[in-house]
Amino acid sequence: MPIGLAGALQMLSWGAIVVHPGVSSSVVVLTFILTLSNMGAAISEVMNDALVAEAGKKKKGAQQGE
Repeated sequence: MPIGLAGALQMLSWGAIVVHPGVSSSVVVLTFILTLSNMGAAISEVMNDALVAEAGKKKKGAQQGE
């Protein structure tokens, strides 16, 4: 679910820039839209780091049990 949210935030924000060319003329709106895009990227990065950490814990636990 959160991966879909992260992707949707990025797609929505970049889609708004492409579809509405007037957006790029407003600094406030452009800043808000790019902040949404960066939030989507941050969510996906944090989730990726959490998955790597969990995989590392499982691998370490399996090696100790041998």
